Amino acid sequence: MVEKPRLEKLLTPQELANAWGVPVGTIHAWARQRKIPSQYLGRLLRFSPAALERWLAAQRREAGWPDQAA
Repeated sequence: MVEKPRLEKLLTPQELANAWGVPVGTIHAWARQRKIPSQYLGRLLRFSPAALERWLAAQRREAGWPDQAA
């Protein structure tokens, strides 16, 4: 039996803003500047939780001041 691909629920800008605790305008700006992964469904801006998780994992780094040598 072949498994059907699961469709994930895409997040709205408001849902992502609430989850991350930032203003919705910031989410729109980051998407417009291509700072975070986003996609359009017609005219609707949406965010894939899986793509955001991959993006967040790639952003991780050790805690500390930026000018500290590791």
